[in-house]
Amino acid sequence: MSKLMSQKCEYGLRILLELTGRQGKGPVSVSEIAILQAIPQRFLELIVKELRESGVVRSHRGARGGYTLACDPKDLTVGRVVRLLDGSLNPMDCTSCGGDRRCVMRQGCVFAELWRQAEAALGGLYDSVCFAELYRRRSGRSNGKARVITRKSPPAQHAIPRA
Repeated sequence: MSKLMSQKCEYGLRILLELTGRQGKGPVSVSEIAILQAIPQRFLELIVKELRESGVVRSHRGARGGYTLACDPKDLTVGRVVRLLDGSLNPMDCTSCGGDRRCVMRQGCVFAELWRQAEAALGGLYDSVCFAELYRRRSGRSNGKARVITRKSPPAQHAIPRA
């Protein structure tokens, strides 16, 4: 079975969690993040570049340079980062489901609605968890529940419509 998240995305989440823990303490160097998070430094540099270009992290030059979060970790959700680094949350990549791959079953695929519902459910979960809460969990200062962003969203439909 294929993974729902790329290695790049997993590393990106870990980078941002590290920066969340350092919020307000100055920039963190790439080499330090690489060691603390067990991420190959060259791969980390590419991910941080993408995060910087998208405005999620800020770079700081100089002898004590490095990276910091560009936003409050309470406002940065896992969903935003996963979509940024991996694109769609849809578990399938076929065009009828919103992906890029041309699928021979595109006409009348009985799974298309299921994949869209899975994408919505996963998106709702990822969008409900912010990095401030993840850091509190890691530090043992949380009740173990995700901080849910106060945003009205329709409840997930679990029944698959019949054709």
